[in-house]
Amino acid sequence: MWYSASLFFEGAHQVSPRVPSTWEEVIVLIEADDEAQAYQRADEVGRSREHEYLVSEPVQHRLRWRFVKTERVQAIEYSLPINGAELFRRSLRREEAESLMLPFE
Repeated sequence: MWYSASLFFEGAHQVSPRVPSTWEEVIVLIEADDEAQAYQRADEVGRSREHEYLVSEPVQHRLRWRFVKTERVQAIEYSLPINGAELFRRSLRREEAESLMLPFE
């Protein structure tokens, strides 16, 4: 069975003075026998995507991306990919939706 999984990552700036972390939500496709295995495999994918690199603002420093958690997995209702298939859904409070629609600066 196929699942979509929402993974949370924190981008921690390794610089002084301290710069606020950046967060990312990544949706990945997971094949698993059941929901428990989907969470396990999603965690493995998340850990495998941890990385770091140099950034130049405000001064040159490392930005380290750390896997935080699999926020949720959702079963995909279709066995074969089809156009328009729903991969992920979540309910949001108004404030969350408005925040997500603002451009990232």
